Amino acid sequence: MAILLIALLITRYDIMSPGPIFTMMFLLGTAALIVLGNFELDIHWNTASVIICACTIAIVGDVFVRAIAHEDVRKYKIANRLSEKRYGLKVSPKFNFFICVVMVLVFVYTYWDIQAHTDMSLSSSGTLLGAFREQGSNKSMLSSLMNGFSSAIAYFYSYMLIINALLYKPMGKKYWLPIALYIPIILVTGARIQLLFFLGVFAFQFVTIYFVKNERTAASFKKLLAIFIVMALIFVAIFYFAGFLTGKSSGFRLADIALVYAGGPIYGLDWFLQRFDSLEHSGITSFESIHSILSMFGVSIGEANFGGYVISGSSNYYPIVPERGLYGNVYTTLVGWIYDFGLIGAFLILFLLCVLFSWMYGKARASKKPCIPILALSILYIPMLMVSVTDLFSDDLSYKRILVIIAACVVAQEARKMFIGQIYKRESLKIETPVIKSLKGESCVKTD
Repeated sequence: MAILLIALLITRYDIMSPGPIFTMMFLLGTAALIVLGNFELDIHWNTASVIICACTIAIVGDVFVRAIAHEDVRKYKIANRLSEKRYGLKVSPKFNFFICVVMVLVFVYTYWDIQAHTDMSLSSSGTLLGAFREQGSNKSMLSSLMNGFSSAIAYFYSYMLIINALLYKPMGKKYWLPIALYIPIILVTGARIQLLFFLGVFAFQFVTIYFVKNERTAASFKKLLAIFIVMALIFVAIFYFAGFLTGKSSGFRLADIALVYAGGPIYGLDWFLQRFDSLEHSGITSFESIHSILSMFGVSIGEANFGGYVISGSSNYYPIVPERGLYGNVYTTLVGWIYDFGLIGAFLILFLLCVLFSWMYGKARASKKPCIPILALSILYIPMLMVSVTDLFSDDLSYKRILVIIAACVVAQEARKMFIGQIYKRESLKIETPVIKSLKGESCVKTD
């Protein structure tokens, strides 16, 4: 807690800056492990030391960039003026209707594709999504691309929703509909992690734009925290009930699911560190998302064996509360780095990543045209918001993530052009030429 307070004070309550967000995610994960585990689950001193050192290094990397690369205070004040010409985006009703139709088509095709790739007769599950998950969750390439495009649309509309809500109150309801249609697309695939991704993108966009409009003070931070507590409760409920579609929540309480997903990875980190010296290494494990690229350079991707349990054909599960059937198989973002490069190597990677993300964060906020940079960075920032759960940084280099970013930015760029065009048209109508004045019967001749 003390490290988080120091990070917030150094960054003037900029919670989305890499140092504070990294520290906060690990603090929340550790708190969830202790509280939801009824104070019966604990971590060893070496695990606590690794977490504290990692948080400190993340803050140092963030502060290092702020000291040498961020724009000066005066430029930040200019960037922090919330104006429609700088941040505004709008779409036409026809475009909005077209997007809604596309989202419905994506849902229909995804459902059909899942049916085509699932044999209910070979499954013990009573639901289509449960059987789909049991049989490997295989989909066609077209279905995967369509799901990626729907994610890009949802991320774009979340930015639209936030910026228009802050610029124009009350705002139109049309921006809610594509996001509402995106939720069933996520649920029909059973991939609840996409819900986490969307929450992360929305949170990044909201916090960034919120602090553009409001000064970063303790009061505004408390108000923001209250908003996010409400949002988190709503999200947890959706996440829990969505699990019944695939059977992942069946037989478990809401507190059990929260413990496994929020606190479990911290426990997994502890499980790993206590067995680290006896583990065998077989290739690099940290960059699984780009293994096809690395294989071109002769770098093999190995499969880590952490000595855990085998459940449903998958290995590396660790026991959280085995008597309640609670096991986990994600180990925070640190485990892969430590496994591949040791503690020193992991801390060096963490420092460099925080330097990079802090630099991109500062550039996006200070940009003269911040719409596209903020939207793109909100998608790239997903791994930073998942550091206490699993390592997703290599996903930012995968073709799927790149295609999502490109699609979102292309749509946003066209919406930006349309919006700027509307502003110029509106302003030009306010300028009355002498001809217009003469038609109104006004004198155009100057008299003494």
